[in-house]
Amino acid sequence: MHTRGSVLNVRCYSVDIRTLPALAAESLRELLREMPEERAKKLHAYRQKEDRRRCLAGWLLMRRFLGRDLPSRLQYGRYGKPRVRGGPYFSLSHSGRYAVLAVAPVPVGVDVELRREEEDLAALAAVAFHPEEREYYARSPVAEVFYALWTLKESYLKLCGTGLAVEPASFALSLEEGGARLPGRQNIRFRLYDDLPGYSLALCLAGGEAPAEITPVSFQWLGSGSVVFSGGEGESLP
Repeated sequence: MHTRGSVLNVRCYSVDIRTLPALAAESLRELLREMPEERAKKLHAYRQKEDRRRCLAGWLLMRRFLGRDLPSRLQYGRYGKPRVRGGPYFSLSHSGRYAVLAVAPVPVGVDVELRREEEDLAALAAVAFHPEEREYYARSPVAEVFYALWTLKESYLKLCGTGLAVEPASFALSLEEGGARLPGRQNIRFRLYDDLPGYSLALCLAGGEAPAEITPVSFQWLGSGSVVFSGGEGESLP
């Protein structure tokens, strides 16, 4: 049973990739050796440096809050969602200049999105939103409403870990102050955050309570102990 006290065990951390210092060469090699194989492949597959920085930032968050032995404890669900053997549950997201990690004693999903005003949001809503959500968005067709719905739905799908097996338009969320409800699923809790200006961020929990705010962390603190930042140009990302 998860009581109100369980909020103390639910955390959501953010880090700004723009503040990533140069890494000492040996520290960079160590980080790449430590990475789970799937994540290392993903990092090397990215063509843009910003994508590689986000990937590395996500790994620094994971190793700090889930343990350096994480690769040996990772398991993967039917649709590829990673989980830690023996807990806790976690979810990782990155967009724009932020990487975000949620850690909880219950299943959790987190999604962060840079709000892009120039995108054809109405066209995206027509594909990704349930008819009830499209109607809600049509009454207030602004980026904040679109990305609130988008991140809330993505956070739920990430909690479920079903990937593309569940169509985003196949279920409807009811927006409410600070979050949403999923009709028929009273144990599913949602929370929206405005801690990151210009970004929408949503957290979804299968029980328990979401933290009141996102906890920002620094790279120097994330890397303390074994990762040495050079303080200069240092080693560039691969």
